[in-house]
Amino acid sequence: MSKWIWCVGCIVGITMLVGCQNNAEEQLEGIGKSWSDRLLIEKEFYGQILHEIESDEMDLSYLKGIATGHKVFITQDHLYEAVNDLMEENIEQSYDESVAVKVVQTLREIEDTSFVIANYMQETKGQALYGNKQFINSLSYLIEAYVDGKGETIASNDLTLMNIVKHPEEIMSTHSSTDIVNRLNSILNNLTILSQNLSVEIEQNLQPVRGKFSYIDELSEDHQKLYNQFQTDHNVNHMKDFSPEEIVLAYFHSAAIHDVEAIYALLYDNGDLPTYEMFQQQYEEKGLSRKDFDLVMRYRYYDSIELQENEYENSVNVVLSVSLETNKDSVIFELKEEQNVWKMNLSHLLKES
Repeated sequence: MSKWIWCVGCIVGITMLVGCQNNAEEQLEGIGKSWSDRLLIEKEFYGQILHEIESDEMDLSYLKGIATGHKVFITQDHLYEAVNDLMEENIEQSYDESVAVKVVQTLREIEDTSFVIANYMQETKGQALYGNKQFINSLSYLIEAYVDGKGETIASNDLTLMNIVKHPEEIMSTHSSTDIVNRLNSILNNLTILSQNLSVEIEQNLQPVRGKFSYIDELSEDHQKLYNQFQTDHNVNHMKDFSPEEIVLAYFHSAAIHDVEAIYALLYDNGDLPTYEMFQQQYEEKGLSRKDFDLVMRYRYYDSIELQENEYENSVNVVLSVSLETNKDSVIFELKEEQNVWKMNLSHLLKES
């Protein structure tokens, strides 16, 4: 319980940091500290998992409790909006572009992977995964890479992620950009190992319990046939009678099976949509594929999908929501009508990437 209280204390501290500091330099310095605190929480989360699964009598209920507390913590996204913006600014000021981009990518991957781990721990017993040596080794590596370093004592110039975000000047003075990028790539590789092992276990353990999930299960039989035709030729004219909600479900299903051509066909063209070849490259290289995967995983077994009016012409919002006990998480998509077909307006994501 005390560990959960410590996490909540960090949330409060970050909120006070964003709200109270006015001096830009102090704020950036404080943001580095808040992210280092965030990495300490990740270390604690991984350490609790390792300690429990390596004990003589693993307590699955205790692991589920750890996951519940951690998931509540990381779903407080509104607390991190200002932090993320300022952190990116601080990183870009401290490092050259290749390093800055990799640091920001790594921080985002950590948060996404952490959510998937916590979600998995809540929904399955996970005995097979907890005995997986790859999974255990990656958790151990990340504890060292985030915070601990390899020496007997933790130093501010150790090449750890916490030092990279908290002490950029010392890191740059003692390590080359190549070394920093290699360290970040190793962290990303181990996060990928965690995700891959989770995907296998989710497929094997969750589906028999809850039934095979598909985002297109809610479509009528006629619309499922039309969607199957769309999958074959990617002609959106098959989707003319689809509601905005059904288009969102079709998009999610396309993302789940990694049908990039279908995803592209469902995108609204506001005049600057790239060619399919350019989009295909951006989708993989700029992290859009990973973002879609995270959404697909997060909103499996969604509770509701609802239409919401907005102030724009030929435009609506669709809200997809999932809940766990008293916690609710929602994502909102804007759809616009194009040649009598509702399409996903994700132009802002393409520009951000």
